[in-house]
Amino acid sequence: MRSASFVTISLVVLSACGGGTAQPSAGTTGPSASSAAPTADPSASEEPTSSSGAVETPESTAPTGTPTPIEPIGNAVVWLPAELRAMTITDNLRVRSIPATTDDSVIYRPVLPRGARFRIVEGPVAGGGYWWYRVSGLAKELQAGVDDGWVASADVDGTPWIAAAPDACDDLGLTASSSTAADLAALNAGFPGTWGGCVSTPWVPPYWVTVEFRADGTYSAASQPIQRGDWQPAFYHGYDTDSPDKRYHLSDVLDDGTASGEIDITYDTGSVVRGSLVHIKLMGDRLDFEFFHGGVTGPIAFQLMRLAPSS
Repeated sequence: MRSASFVTISLVVLSACGGGTAQPSAGTTGPSASSAAPTADPSASEEPTSSSGAVETPESTAPTGTPTPIEPIGNAVVWLPAELRAMTITDNLRVRSIPATTDDSVIYRPVLPRGARFRIVEGPVAGGGYWWYRVSGLAKELQAGVDDGWVASADVDGTPWIAAAPDACDDLGLTASSSTAADLAALNAGFPGTWGGCVSTPWVPPYWVTVEFRADGTYSAASQPIQRGDWQPAFYHGYDTDSPDKRYHLSDVLDDGTASGEIDITYDTGSVVRGSLVHIKLMGDRLDFEFFHGGVTGPIAFQLMRLAPSS
């Protein structure tokens, strides 16, 4: 198992855009139909001009005279653990020597094209108005043989520039341990937070998700929008767009330390379907559970690691 290390920064998870999966008929044990939502295609917006006149990504269309923010705008919207396989999801992403856009931040040429692969080393780190990750193992060799540097993870408007790679779940290596929640109070205290990890279903290959469970009983969830040429909502069913109807409830902790609960899945039509959470196991900064849509369709298994405490 690779160890996951993070810089702890409070955030609000940005929900991914995308359509939903068709709701199965009651009583079935698998999905009746699935219509893939369109793949998110981040806009090619520019980062602000730095003091040297350079821009982050892409290089060609930045508005002139845009000031560089002194502090990050908003909270980190891309959360990826160390050692995760990741990739660019925009064109012409620059790699820099330090997480900043100042003159002492060396730009390594050439820029990275869409789909360039690497591994996450550390981050996110705030600098120059952006949130940065240090990456290594770049398939594209940069000047002077450099294959390690810092990339901005998203535009100031929240548009992601990097994401988990389609094969991110192939070697994540999350292992289970003993439960750390002996009762419902301990579970409710430890459950809130921002979690990232892999979802396994009987129907599609595993895919990366980010889920934020909040202490007020609401949640947000987003799946990686580029997964082996397809897309699934985080809970395989429903819609990833935030809604006040997205709520969860933890109801019971068994003698073996596992728990159960319920979660409401929303659709773009406005409908809400309540599902079951079973075999919930909180293990400090690890969380496993299984989800059954409508209480019958599943199991949809989540293996997650804590990326940040609850915002």
